[in-house]
Amino acid sequence: MIKKLFITGMIVVATALVFQGCGGKLAGLKGAEELVETSGKKPSMVSKNLRFEEEKDARFFLGFSDQAKDHDVALRVAELEGRKHIIEAIGTDIRVEGTRGLSGPEKESVGRFLEESMAYLTNNMRLSGAILQETYWEKWARSGYGDVSYYYKAYGIVRISREDYDMARRVAADALIGKATQERNLQAERAARDAKQRLLDGAGQ
Repeated sequence: MIKKLFITGMIVVATALVFQGCGGKLAGLKGAEELVETSGKKPSMVSKNLRFEEEKDARFFLGFSDQAKDHDVALRVAELEGRKHIIEAIGTDIRVEGTRGLSGPEKESVGRFLEESMAYLTNNMRLSGAILQETYWEKWARSGYGDVSYYYKAYGIVRISREDYDMARRVAADALIGKATQERNLQAERAARDAKQRLLDGAGQ
């Protein structure tokens, strides 16, 4: 009886080893991931994990997409994320300039209006001159219950010239002035106008 159990145990172990050998690196490791393919050499912004980079005449914004099952969808989402980062940067510029010199409750109120208007800008602004400069993607494998699934990580570097960026800031400021006027928020309207003027004065610097 003991001998029979020993032989049966050996068969089970041997069978498990065979299946593990046939399954590759991910076999038996639920949740394990492995890089299986890339589009080529990583761009510098991806390697350095830089969300933003600036040159003399242009700015570059890095968008990222993860867990997408489709290659084209991953690249498209990465591009849209890059464009979204441009609008977020513009919103930050306006908020900084709009609250400059303010203090206390007034600064808090204006800052809150400008912060909450970020979604408004994202949904209503159309960026002129923003182009997809470069992409990079990776295909990853992930082990599951006896199978392997695949997904993509994608990066999109969106370029916008300094001239187009400055124009987009003026358009965004005008949009916020209009929004504040419509809401009869005089403090926010004044702040948005001040921000626009300061940005105009500092354009190209």
